[in-house]
Amino acid sequence: MDDKYTVLMAKYLSEEASAEEREQLFSWVNRSSENQAYFNEMQELWGLGAQYEDVPVMVDVDRAWEKVAPRIAPQSDGGKIFRLGQLLKIAAVLIGVSLAGWWFWSQGQPAAMLAVTTQTEEQQMVELPDGSKVWLNENSKISYREDFQPRQLELEGEAFFDVQHMDADHPFEIISGDSRTRVLGTAFNVRAYPGEKQVEVTVERGKVALETKDVEKAKTETVILTAGKSGVFDKTTQEVAETKTTISNANAWQTGKLVFDNANMQDIIQVLERRFDLEVKIENSNILNCHFTGQFEALKLDELVEILRFSLDLTIEQENNQLIFSGSGC
Repeated sequence: MDDKYTVLMAKYLSEEASAEEREQLFSWVNRSSENQAYFNEMQELWGLGAQYEDVPVMVDVDRAWEKVAPRIAPQSDGGKIFRLGQLLKIAAVLIGVSLAGWWFWSQGQPAAMLAVTTQTEEQQMVELPDGSKVWLNENSKISYREDFQPRQLELEGEAFFDVQHMDADHPFEIISGDSRTRVLGTAFNVRAYPGEKQVEVTVERGKVALETKDVEKAKTETVILTAGKSGVFDKTTQEVAETKTTISNANAWQTGKLVFDNANMQDIIQVLERRFDLEVKIENSNILNCHFTGQFEALKLDELVEILRFSLDLTIEQENNQLIFSGSGC
């Protein structure tokens, strides 16, 4: 708090402020609800002195007064006889100076930030202060206020969230670049790697709102996703939309399970590329018409390749970080 307003407040309460000074003071008071609340408290403290105006008290205040007098009023004459009401008013201003300084200092201190980061081939589970749980995929990062107020965090990479339900006044928000995912209580997966063209959200249970980060924009769009649905935020167009089909096995990295229910080859390729961090090349476009059904747990890449090769009559070769699919297929 600026000393200037402490002086103006003291002069106003002692009825010594000019019209211009009163205008400056109330301009500051009306600037925020915090300023108004502080001013009201000082008025109440000052008003206590009226109850004791006629009670004289002998007290030496020279030593204490000389430090604050230049800041709140013209220099006193050094007298040592004060009425109790005057002392209470002086105390009110002194308390006000101390409390104001502490309050505005504490309000200005940024909350401590926490960050959790995973490296390549590393996954980690984090329990947040509200009881919500986050499973981080490799090469991912979350950051949030230590007190988790509000319930908001930033995500780079991929994470699965199991959010503790709270009331509508305490939503849970994930910021991923220019997109925002907002929920109350639900389980869902968010994929938001900086190098990819879109942010993807897939809901396991509950309801999720996927929207642009800047909710003040006139063109802000929101898509509501329910259990079993997926949505994307396009980083180029800054648009959100629900996908025509659910993103298959979105959280396979977290559960260790792969489930294919009459899945088309395009979906299978996407899962292979994401789950095993590789590139799939198709030499015969007819292969994309194939479908596959199967459920696997803790499956290794070479085992899945062998199953696909046998089931779909494919030729599959692996070269470095690439799988090459060829043959007539199906």
